[in-house]
Parts: sequence; C-alpha cells; structure tokens
Amino acid sequence: LKWDEVVEYAFIAEFDLLRDARQDVSQRPWATPAGRSAMDHYFKLLRAREEIERLEVEAHRLLTYLRDEERFLDESEQQVRALHPPLAHQIARYHSIHSRFTSQHLKRLHDITKLPGYKGSLSFGESVRTGPGE
Repeated sequence: LKWDEVVEYAFIAEFDLLRDARQDVSQRPWATPAGRSAMDHYFKLLRAREEIERLEVEAHRLLTYLRDEERFLDESEQQVRALHPPLAHQIARYHSIHSRFTSQHLKRLHDITKLPGYKGSLSFGESVRTGPGE
C-alpha cells in the first residue's frame, strides 16, 4: 500500500460519508468545488490579516535586535581593544560584515512599511537585556 493510495482512499471515504448521511449534503453550496474554493479564499484572507499583525510585531522586534547587536559589537570591540587587539580586530571584521547585512535588512523593513495593509511603525523597542553580552 502506497501513500498516494492511502490519501486517495481517505479522500474517497470522505465523500462516501457525505452521501450516506441522513441528508445528502454533497449538493450543498459548501460541498461544491466553487463553494470550497470560496471558503478556502475566505480563510486564507483571515490568515493573511493575522500574518500582517504578526509581521508588524516581528518587524519591530527585528529592528530592535539589529540596533542592539550593533551596540553590542561596538561595546565588545572597545572593551577588548586594550587587552586583546587580535580579538578586537576579529570583532571589528565580524561587525563590518554584520553591518552590511544590517543595511539590507533595514531597507527591507522600510519596504515592508510601504505594503498595503501594514499599519506598524519602524520604531525601536526596549531591549530586555540591558548590559553588554547579555
């Protein structure tokens, strides 16, 4: 027995259940292909609205993270520079690479704010962690 056969049998069994019910519901509007398609679109729209709300929260968090990461790398490099210059150099190199990606993320976040239906703002949040390295 193959997975495709199991799925096909399950699909067929659903329709047998519909026909064997007290009332033949297979002809109801929600049982027709057009009705099912309309319901699918309706529920996808509901989920899309939820996704937009979630996007607004995540964009805000990402912006805060990017700022905090920049601060952390700056502070880490400054702290280590006097005691361990080679390590400070590696932190600076990593920071340079990280900064290039940060600018790309900031542009994408700015583009997201222009999308229809997006009501969030690009403002920094308050970081839970307040000290370097936390």
